[in-house]
Amino acid sequence: MKNCSFSLNPLDLYHATQACLFKLTPSIQWFKQQAIIKAQLDDFGNTDEMNLIEQTFNYQTELQTYDPSICPIHYYARREWFVRILTERLKIVHNLKLYPQIKKLEIRESLCIMGLPRTGTTLLYNLLALDSTKWCYPKLYDCVAPSLPVENSEQKQKDFDRIIEIFQQRIMPQMPSVHYFHSQEPEECIMLFFHMGLDLLSAVTGKDPVRLLNYLLDENTFDYHLFYEYHRVLLQLLCYRKQRNNCLFKCPFHLLGLKSLVSVYPNCKILMIHRDPLETVPSLASLMSIGSQTNYIDLNESGRKALHVSGLLADLIVKNEQESDASSGNQFYHIQYKDLIQNPVETMKNLFSFYQFEYTSDYDQSLKYYLKQNPQHKHGQHKYSLEKYGLSKQEIQLRFYYYCKLFNISNSES
Repeated sequence: MKNCSFSLNPLDLYHATQACLFKLTPSIQWFKQQAIIKAQLDDFGNTDEMNLIEQTFNYQTELQTYDPSICPIHYYARREWFVRILTERLKIVHNLKLYPQIKKLEIRESLCIMGLPRTGTTLLYNLLALDSTKWCYPKLYDCVAPSLPVENSEQKQKDFDRIIEIFQQRIMPQMPSVHYFHSQEPEECIMLFFHMGLDLLSAVTGKDPVRLLNYLLDENTFDYHLFYEYHRVLLQLLCYRKQRNNCLFKCPFHLLGLKSLVSVYPNCKILMIHRDPLETVPSLASLMSIGSQTNYIDLNESGRKALHVSGLLADLIVKNEQESDASSGNQFYHIQYKDLIQNPVETMKNLFSFYQFEYTSDYDQSLKYYLKQNPQHKHGQHKYSLEKYGLSKQEIQLRFYYYCKLFNISNSES
């Protein structure tokens, strides 16, 4: 027998691994079976909700056509992610059987923060969350595991904290200066959306975020009312655990289904924050680049994606403002980012006054202490520019002309 030898280019092996992982994406039934094994439960509950979860997951899988630039670990992580949300789904359905009063729990008051990405919604969220006697809000760990806690939950949370620490220190050391994560700090609903089968992080880091957003804007294919009914269940679980009846939550992508959100939460107050797109668009482009799923980052492409995503959401804000009638006058409140940064205490007092929230001395002390302990750029300065991402001042001013004019947004933060 002759000696045989061959050599395989490492890059070829890398691409072959990607192709195999993509082509071997399991069926929905495989995912369900894995979740059943993990949870030791087998009832997935409401058929319509499960159909929506499966439909959304299938569309996103089809959207991720094989791309040799995508890191192989992304395909593996996606599998693990879907097994986890189905496992949580089984646990949540079981929780609702044991404690039927959860779905009857009244959410008396809700406040939703939204705006374009990178407008300061996280800062505003953190400041409002300081009023802990009033609000119940999802923290990062609540979003990852929304079912009622069981044995070893404290150890699981510690393990999760360690994962977040490794992620921010070793895997993506640039991320804390852009968006800092901590398991016990308020987190936006983009993490809760995972439990509806919707990976909206792909709208920030994916290959074709605009196509995904256009799919989600098609009312004939995506049932937002059902989507927000399950969102309410997740918040009811949280309220039940925290013994609260008022919910605070935030996410820029609530703009996609705003009508259904208000329908499911009829008493919901909408807090909009606005910032100069000359700042927000390159900031989002930077976030897209840092969190990219691919190994080869095209900065100009990140700029294009940031411009398209921000422009689409700005159009929704303008449309909503134009369609709002006089009866919704006390439902929507608008804040300028520069006011929040330059005069945070006065800005919060004005907000509380508008919504007739009680501005207590305890809250005032908590607010001032938080601002002192968390100065801007505490986790590092986030640096970005239009030029780095192939963007120009003129095209952004043109694209966001009506948005800036409607909300009196100046082209300066000074």
